[in-house]
Amino acid sequence: MVLSARIRNPRDGGRHFNLREKTWYSCVIPRCCGYFEQVFAHPVWASSVNEGGRYPLWQHEYGWCQLWNNGDQRYSSHFTTGDLSWCGVGPNGQWMGLDRQVLLSRLEPDFKMTGTLKLEILSRDYAQGLTQTSKHSVIAPQTDKLDLRAQGREMRLRFSCEDVDDTYEMGKILLTLDFGEGRA
Repeated sequence: MVLSARIRNPRDGGRHFNLREKTWYSCVIPRCCGYFEQVFAHPVWASSVNEGGRYPLWQHEYGWCQLWNNGDQRYSSHFTTGDLSWCGVGPNGQWMGLDRQVLLSRLEPDFKMTGTLKLEILSRDYAQGLTQTSKHSVIAPQTDKLDLRAQGREMRLRFSCEDVDDTYEMGKILLTLDFGEGRA
């Protein structure tokens, strides 16, 4: 699983198109138009929120805070992976004939970071079932591995950085997954 995250502003909603991966993402930053780094050193986007009769212009992927009207506002950050699930299909795509839970036994983090990150495991028994949140684990710069023994039919991992002065970039996270309990 390869993910990359540098999330800045978790306040507002919107959708954005990733040109390189040719896919849409739900995004928490209200932007209406912009241009990528092929022209400028960093992406430049216009806000979709009218602020006093003006639509601010934002330089993205530069620094760790929002500067506006001589103010400096920093944000905590988080991201959540997609679902991890066998749901009757094994790792090779073969139908197993048994609905199995995912057993997450180890996570090996790969972050360039200052400070710490919090890891929570979100799981549920059914697609529309209630999400259960695990007790959080802490990932520090010197963390080699986390032994977790977490189980769920559908599982997601949420990483969060709550200290606004900390930074992180994610590389390749290694997960040790196995078959958990089954249901007929």
